[in-house]
Amino acid sequence: MERVPLLGEASEGEIGEDEVSVPVTEEEVVVSKRPVVKEEVRVRKDVVSDTEVVEEDVRREEIEIEDETSSRRDI
Repeated sequence: MERVPLLGEASEGEIGEDEVSVPVTEEEVVVSKRPVVKEEVRVRKDVVSDTEVVEEDVRREEIEIEDETSSRRDI
């Protein structure tokens, strides 16, 4: 008896004068995954407006004044 790995398709059982070839079959489990829709999620937003008063001390203030008028006082 000799076991030979199969390459390609199995052949029919052949009966010859000196040897008999019988294909050996086995079952294989094939596992695969596929996406399936289970549920739907609906999202909505609520518009919210809010006013808040914030008080805090200012560390430093800078003022820049651009004055293009010229004023002269004659004394």
